[in-house]
Amino acid sequence: MVKIPYIEVSECYGCGNCVVICPEVFQMNEVGKFAQVVNSGADSEECILEAMLACPARCIRWTDE
Repeated sequence: MVKIPYIEVSECYGCGNCVVICPEVFQMNEVGKFAQVVNSGADSEECILEAMLACPARCIRWTDE
């Protein structure tokens, strides 16, 4: 199974850590209030895991495809 990252937007602070660490996968939404996954396969699982660990809200999670 392929792991796909997702963000629980109701828990996201909008700090932007994930965007700094993995900009190919995450970006801030148009309003800039929360992050979103834009291309889950654009970077390595290790990079996404690093973004997960840097998230103060712990709102980035894995789902199985």
